[in-house]
Amino acid sequence: MGDDRPSIVAACLLLSLTFAVPVYADIRIGVAGPINSGNTQWGARLTAAAQLAVNDINSAGGILGEKVALEVVDDRCEAVDAVAVANQLVAQDARLVVGHYCSEASVPASAVYSHENIIQISPTATSNLLTDLGSGPRIFRIGGRDDAQAKAAAQYIGKLNAAGSLEIAVAYDGSVYSQSLADQVISELKNLVKPPKTVETFAPGAADYTTLVNKLKSASIGIVFAIGSDKDIATIAKTLKASAPTMRLMGSDAIATKTFALEAGAAADSVLMTLPPDNRITSGANVTIRLKAANADSFGNALAIYAAIQAWAQAAKDTRSFDAAVIAAYLHLVAVPTVIGSVRFDAKGDNVSQTYGVYEWVSGDYKLAP
Repeated sequence: MGDDRPSIVAACLLLSLTFAVPVYADIRIGVAGPINSGNTQWGARLTAAAQLAVNDINSAGGILGEKVALEVVDDRCEAVDAVAVANQLVAQDARLVVGHYCSEASVPASAVYSHENIIQISPTATSNLLTDLGSGPRIFRIGGRDDAQAKAAAQYIGKLNAAGSLEIAVAYDGSVYSQSLADQVISELKNLVKPPKTVETFAPGAADYTTLVNKLKSASIGIVFAIGSDKDIATIAKTLKASAPTMRLMGSDAIATKTFALEAGAAADSVLMTLPPDNRITSGANVTIRLKAANADSFGNALAIYAAIQAWAQAAKDTRSFDAAVIAAYLHLVAVPTVIGSVRFDAKGDNVSQTYGVYEWVSGDYKLAP
């Protein structure tokens, strides 16, 4: 079968002719996440990767001769704040919003962007609701979904439970994100392995998690899938290492961060986590090297943040348009090469190329788990 890209681009160009193409002072890209409050380490990663992508675009002459500028807003990973800053980005004439970082912010903000005809590409929000709610053709997720992440976790736990004697627990911090993923993991464990012996919640931000670990020990748990912030899962890892060293810990993609490695220290070793494919030494090698050189977090979804801007920029260049309808049509039809590999979005806005695997922390870094 031949390459359909030229004909698709031609169709998008034809569509773009129906829209006026004004001259802009700067093309504004919104970046939304926990910038100054809450999990600011996530906001720092989001901003660093997005700024590098914008710098690269501008160094290459911009897009259609126009320079690109970031508008960074703090949503505190909260729904009310997310809607407020989404409207702020509307007022600033943002053409693209990269974010929001957290699902509980990204989902309500998506309604604003859909209504205001703005492209939203979230590199990090995994809640199925972001694309399942049908907010419209301009809402995209370049990262993975909770259901895919949960299935990868359950399949790997099933491999560890080949003998059938491993007791399993799920623990989560009660946030919208953790509740959604916990529900998916529990469902997949029931379908593919066996029901978890216990499901626990824990308060975020605790100094230690001895009470939680003691409950898991009392239930003779062999592996716990724990969902929360990278800092909290690092604290759980240290507590397990001190009092239950044989119990395995698996986390979500939220712990694929430099913060987790630094906070957990030696306790990070052998911790498992679900994560999309690791492109740091393949298609994303150059960007990874430059993020490291800037002392920015190059782990986990840093490359997906860069790729979100990369995909949008390629769509604008190929269609010679900044109109959201034109760019959205292109992104739904064309596979775009990015630092995380080829990206194409399905009818709902999910990246059809995105999958999950299980990785293991070893000596301050992670690799594909055996």
